[in-house]
Amino acid sequence: MDIGVNSEFGKLKSALLHVPTRQEFAFDDAADMMFLNKPDYDKVLYEINCYIELLESLGVQVYTDYGFKLRSEYAKDYPNLIYMKDLAIVTPDKIILCRPYHKVRQGEEKYLYKLLKHIGVEEYKIDYIPVGTHEAADVIWLSSQRLMVNNGYRTSRDAALAIAEYFSGNYNISSAFISGNLNHTIPQHIQGSKHVFSLENAAIREELNDWTMNIKNVYKFKETDEIVKQFSLNVITVNENEIIMPTGCPETKAAYESLGVTCHESPMQEITKGAGGFACMTLFLNRKMI
Repeated sequence: MDIGVNSEFGKLKSALLHVPTRQEFAFDDAADMMFLNKPDYDKVLYEINCYIELLESLGVQVYTDYGFKLRSEYAKDYPNLIYMKDLAIVTPDKIILCRPYHKVRQGEEKYLYKLLKHIGVEEYKIDYIPVGTHEAADVIWLSSQRLMVNNGYRTSRDAALAIAEYFSGNYNISSAFISGNLNHTIPQHIQGSKHVFSLENAAIREELNDWTMNIKNVYKFKETDEIVKQFSLNVITVNENEIIMPTGCPETKAAYESLGVTCHESPMQEITKGAGGFACMTLFLNRKMI
């Protein structure tokens, strides 16, 4: 099975999503699950279906765990599995399984390992960095030769150093370290406040962290309702300067378009009740190398 990523914007070829079971949202206290509110299962399923249809219409091969025999018996204990991006760092030729920080998420990586094997990922393409805690949404490609690694909360400092060493030793890729959000509020990963659309275009939430990543054109968002409540920076890049974003965010869309970014829209309102969006949901398996 083809695995490989070396940018945030090479044409997306394949991705993996988790389709939740109804039992996953049967909890009583949303806060205990790190959710903002309890989602309506049928509405979440509708939004995921819309998202998959859009991805496929854009030429992306979408893998899911629908029909996977462990989905019903194992996933029911992990409502955050919907945010699968956190669980694996994809390199140019391997998948590194992460080590989640919060106890409510620890064990999800074991499910992902079995799911990866189920969809055809070979054992030798799965790797580990057995240091500290680390989550993939704290790692962003700035270019094919440089990463940004967030540390200080869900990715520990020792893990961030180990990630940098792994990429340096195996791929001659350097890393820039950043402490993006030490207040333990949403967003809890760096991808929630910075997004790269191409080598020259990006967007950030300036009040959370003002580093522009040495990228030429950076839109600096203020903390508007669209950004904070509708998660309108929680987008995915499907190709250079081409994204999928949530519907109903006209101001944010206009900002993206001012950079020359093409915007596709899909409903995401119910999904955000778990404190995440499309970027958190989507584990990129394969992109065109840049």
